Amino acid sequence: MGRNEAKDGCTVKQVIPIRTSVSDVVPAGSPVLSSWKEIGAYLGRSVRTVQRMEVELGLPVRRPRGHARSSVMAIPHELDTWLKSFAPHRTTEFSPAAASSPRQANGKTRVLVVDDKDVTLYLMSKQLSSRGYEVSMAQSARSGLKMAFFADLVLLDVNLPEIHGFEVLRRLQSSLTTSHIPVICTSATYSPEGAAPLALQLGAKRFLNHPISADALHCAIQEALEKKAGKPFDAAPLSLE
Repeated sequence: MGRNEAKDGCTVKQVIPIRTSVSDVVPAGSPVLSSWKEIGAYLGRSVRTVQRMEVELGLPVRRPRGHARSSVMAIPHELDTWLKSFAPHRTTEFSPAAASSPRQANGKTRVLVVDDKDVTLYLMSKQLSSRGYEVSMAQSARSGLKMAFFADLVLLDVNLPEIHGFEVLRRLQSSLTTSHIPVICTSATYSPEGAAPLALQLGAKRFLNHPISADALHCAIQEALEKKAGKPFDAAPLSLE
């Protein structure tokens, strides 16, 4: 929209900016969720989770023209329609029950061990199997990232070739499909003084140095699973000796 003005014998069209309102984006009469907080409350998720749901899964969130990038809105009936179309995946990825308790197969907690060394994989697999865990093994970072979704807990070596273990941890924690899975970092080369704070900052539940006894490993896993389920944990502090 604009008006014409004469200037130096020429006709100049002066453009008058039009401010876009919410009514330009949302159908009349529709209730509106006008912030990430309101959208998260409607879906029963945290702000961070619904933001990832938009990026990774296509959550129908609108951004009105003429507003700041951080301005968002959503229409409840569109969210409901999207959730129904996504129902087959929601049973495992978004169910509160699935997020608060370990998924189990045949009554066993599934543990994925990611390590590039055959000896370590063998020893940890033997220790875990003796404690009743169902064990899967990945000898590369890429395999670990693919297999993690099917685990209840991941034991992750941080000194991996090709993709560093801390990068693997970051990807696991930033993905909607694996961010709820507890990760315990392990290492035979990095000292806990330097590596443990970074591992915890990236989202790991514990950092353990090899050699790790079967008792310490079992105790660390149970502690991580209890914290995930929101239950108190009464075990004594772990020794890494």
